[in-house]
Amino acid sequence: MRAQGQIPFSFLSGADSYLDWLLMSLSGKYSPTGILSEDGQDTGNLIMKELTVSGLVMGEMNRQVSKKLTKESFLRLDTKISYDQDFETGLKEALSYYYPYEEDIRLHTKLTVSELKKQGQFLDEEESDFLPTIPVFLREEIEEEKTGGVRRGTAYHRALELLDFSAVKTAQDLTQALENLKGDGRLSEESFALLSISQLLAFIKSPLGKRLAAAQEKGLLKREQQFVIGIRAREMDVADSDERILIQGIIDAYMEEEGQLVLVDYKTDFLKEGQESVLSDRYGIQMEYYRRALEQITGKKVKERIIYSFALKKEVVIN
Repeated sequence: MRAQGQIPFSFLSGADSYLDWLLMSLSGKYSPTGILSEDGQDTGNLIMKELTVSGLVMGEMNRQVSKKLTKESFLRLDTKISYDQDFETGLKEALSYYYPYEEDIRLHTKLTVSELKKQGQFLDEEESDFLPTIPVFLREEIEEEKTGGVRRGTAYHRALELLDFSAVKTAQDLTQALENLKGDGRLSEESFALLSISQLLAFIKSPLGKRLAAAQEKGLLKREQQFVIGIRAREMDVADSDERILIQGIIDAYMEEEGQLVLVDYKTDFLKEGQESVLSDRYGIQMEYYRRALEQITGKKVKERIIYSFALKKEVVIN
């Protein structure tokens, strides 16, 4: 069977099981330590050992007894006694070690303005209660109204992003401009239906609207500007760390006047006359982040931060 001590491949490939291969290797004689070749030499290729059931059972019993004794010795162990002083010292040092950057582990490396709102940094209700289209006492589904408010706020922001302020003088101009935006697909049917011509026209004719129109004519108006800035965690009061957190957001609009910038944000929150301070309380921190982002991006100073309230039909300057 063997050729120069090797079993030919034809024999190996014809095996039906591992047992066939083992039997092929047993072509010589047995010895206590292995297999003897034809000349009586110990090849040492295979060791045969017979295991009895009683021997296996006794071995397992001994193992279980030893395991139980070991467990009991550990349970009776006097932990107040140091059996290895050096090991005890090293263990105490390891367990008492304080990682100096523990605060950094819990940091979110990137946050959006929406996430900051959810964390309580901004007391924003996500502009969910814009001027109601029906009286409050007739609302049957409050949650549906809130959802509609969010859609309405989105519709106003979209219209203000696209409108040419300098080209709108009358309600007819505004209506035609919005119809054109709807016609070319830049303003959806749903958004168009949620817009109030009188509210938008009041904004365009306001002092802020006129300033924006003038800046747009000169090419000095930017709208819907995305940004990402890094702010130290300590400055955001989220951790005692100098690690920077990336803040991502979108600035509604800003314009340049005499080499300085005016930051503008539109809000559709439902407010009553005399509640101007609510806007400052809700969005003061947000506007500060926007200011810092704008100054980092442009290298120019922001001289004013203005929120225009559609509910109040007026602008509120954030100090």
